[in-house]
Amino acid sequence: MPRTWLRTAARTLARQQCNALAAVVVPSAPMLDTLRDYGVSVPLQVIPTGLPESQFARGDGMRFCVRHGISPRRRVVLFVGRAAHEKNIDFLLSMLARARATDPELLLVVAADGPTLPDLRSRAIALGLERHVLFVGCLDRNTALRDCYAAAEVFVFASQTETQGLVLLEALASGLPVLAIAALGTRSIVDPGRGAIAAATTPDAFAQQLIDMLGNPQRLAELAAEALRFAHEWGADRPAQQLASLYGTLVARRASLGPQLGEATPRIETRAIKAEGTP
Repeated sequence: MPRTWLRTAARTLARQQCNALAAVVVPSAPMLDTLRDYGVSVPLQVIPTGLPESQFARGDGMRFCVRHGISPRRRVVLFVGRAAHEKNIDFLLSMLARARATDPELLLVVAADGPTLPDLRSRAIALGLERHVLFVGCLDRNTALRDCYAAAEVFVFASQTETQGLVLLEALASGLPVLAIAALGTRSIVDPGRGAIAAATTPDAFAQQLIDMLGNPQRLAELAAEALRFAHEWGADRPAQQLASLYGTLVARRASLGPQLGEATPRIETRAIKAEGTP
């Protein structure tokens, strides 16, 4: 089917599902604007997905490097996410092909699994990046992934379809500076400039930003410190309180309307709507 038809169908379905509810929670202000553009008319409330305290536990970067045979002299940058077209990983490979001309020891670690992984491996070979890209698959979040975050110097991200970009917060919580395209949901994390830098949307300019970051150890250290402070402001406690308050309001409203609706007991239904990849 033509892409325009698929986009229209996705927006229509999202609008119908949302408008059938009492309220909709969105993880970021840009997603709120997007759903309004879809024609969603029910109350929308921004409540971001928060970080549990366990997310701030620091991993062992040296252990990760030893396990994967990464030389201490190599500069490691990292992508974590799903290997899918909307994640724009191919853009990162093109960017890396340009950046390695300046830094021949640069290594991109891709911690991802998904449908486009075979194509990404082939693309890396076509670009001559066999020694510069390490695909490590999906890692255990409580062990190997923490070590992976700790082994990197910069987290790179080029997706432009995120509803929030939770993985960026996870990187910041690991003290890892972020270089990411600020688009849709990621803007609320990247635009404040606290541990994160808004990346260019062309591979050449993105590559130059990355090289500049890696060439300034003092700046990297400042970004890492600010990343931790900023990530702590996204802790899970406050969003949980906001969500509980919203449910309390909805239950009270439903109870007040119960007799009119012929219901003895209020009932609240929840649905999760995945909007990534359907801008």
